[in-house]
Amino acid sequence: MKKFSLKLNHYLFIAICILFVSYILSFKAQDKSHDKRKLIKTEIINEKNKYAIQSFKILQDDNELTIARLDDIWVAVQKGSSNYIPCDLKLVNNFINDFTSLRNMYKLSDSINPNNNNFGFFDRNSTKITYSLENGQTYELLFGKQDFSFSARYFMSGKSAVVYEMDNTLDKYLTASIQVWSDPYLLSRTILQQVTSKDIQRIHVSILENGSLITKTLDPSDKDYAYKAEKLSEYRHGGFAIKTTENQNVEFKLKFEYGNKWEAELSFYDTQDQDNDYNVVAEYFIPQINKRYKFSTKISAWTYNNIKTMVL
Repeated sequence: MKKFSLKLNHYLFIAICILFVSYILSFKAQDKSHDKRKLIKTEIINEKNKYAIQSFKILQDDNELTIARLDDIWVAVQKGSSNYIPCDLKLVNNFINDFTSLRNMYKLSDSINPNNNNFGFFDRNSTKITYSLENGQTYELLFGKQDFSFSARYFMSGKSAVVYEMDNTLDKYLTASIQVWSDPYLLSRTILQQVTSKDIQRIHVSILENGSLITKTLDPSDKDYAYKAEKLSEYRHGGFAIKTTENQNVEFKLKFEYGNKWEAELSFYDTQDQDNDYNVVAEYFIPQINKRYKFSTKISAWTYNNIKTMVL
C-alpha cells in the first residue's frame, strides 16, 4: 500500500509540473497573439552618416547644450555663448556608435495627436536632439517618456509623425548636463591626450603680490614635485565659467611645461559670486602643429584654496 502511495504521489507531481508549464506557456502564447506591434530593425542615425556628423544639440527642460567638432576634438557649448569645454571623447564616440547601430524598435502609431500626450513628447523633461551633417543638413530626434515598465522609451523622428518604442539603452545620452558631457579635468585630458603628469618638466607659479605677479618655478629637484604634479593633474572643474568679467588682476597662474614642448596655463580669477566660485581660464599651446586652445571653467573655493596651498 505504501509503495502504491509513493507511485501515486510521483505521478501527481509530474502532472502538476506539466500543468504548471502549460499554464505559463499559455500566457506567453496569449501575449504573443495580442502583441500587434510591428518590429523594425533600423538605426536612429543612418550609419552612412556616422563620420559626417559635425554637431548635435540636446534640448531638455529649457536647457540647451551643443556638442560640436573643433579640429580633432569635440567641445560642449552653452546657448548664447562662445565659450566651450572639451568633451569626454569616449562618451561622444559611444553616442555616435550607439545611434548609428542597428536596434530593435516597435511601431506603435502612424500619427500622433497633439492634444494627446500619452507618449510624453510634450513634457518638460522630454528630449530633443538635433544633429547636423557636414553638408549642412539637419535632422531632429524626439524622445518621450518611458513606458509603464520603465524599460522602454517612446521615440519619433522629426521627419514623420510615426511613434516607435525602443529599449532604454540610449537614456544615458538624453541629458543637457555639462557635467555628463565634459572632460572633467582642470588640465584637459582631451587636449593633452596621452601626456601625463610624469611628462611635466616645470611648473611656473605666479602669485599676485602688491599688484604685481611674482613667479617661482617648481621642477623635479624640488621635494614632493612628482606628488604635486600628479595631484594638480587630478583636480576637476565644475562646468562652465561664471558669467562675470575677468578681474583686471589675476589671482595667480600656473604654467605647465611638458617634455614634448607642449604648454598649458591656468589663470585663476575671483568671480565674487555668492558661492565663492573661481573662474579658470585655460590656454594650451601645441607647437608641433601650431594649435592653441582657450576656454574657461569654474572651480569651488575649496578646490582653489587646495591648489593654492599646494603650490605656495
